[in-house]
Amino acid sequence: VARGATTIRARDRMIVICKPEDLKSLREEFDVLTRA
Repeated sequence: VARGATTIRARDRMIVICKPEDLKSLREEFDVLTRA
């Protein structure tokens, strides 16, 4: 569910590239998923 960007799931070794303002919260969530 990306906003005009490439949508991919972190658990599938992928990343969702969104707006610059969304990157911070995105990276934090990504770290939690990769560390889980």
